[in-house]
Amino acid sequence: MKIVVASGKGGTGKTMVSVNLAWALSQSQEIHLIDCDAEEPNVHLFYPGGKNEGPVTMNVPEVDSEKCTLRCMRRILSVWSNLSSN
Repeated sequence: MKIVVASGKGGTGKTMVSVNLAWALSQSQEIHLIDCDAEEPNVHLFYPGGKNEGPVTMNVPEVDSEKCTLRCMRRILSVWSNLSSN
């Protein structure tokens, strides 16, 4: 089972929900809680000593422009531009 807690807005309680959900599930099974916040990961604040740092990578798909509509291509370029500027 994979569960993702996500929101585009900060301060909505994603970490609090994630930590409590992970704790509840850990009572009956092994869990892996991964904080993918690139700017301010803070799950370690709730689990002192459980911090495990490692490299983070992101796969970038290749786009076949021959198979992609103009609208699709604009969307891909827009998302790519936003990722590159951050």
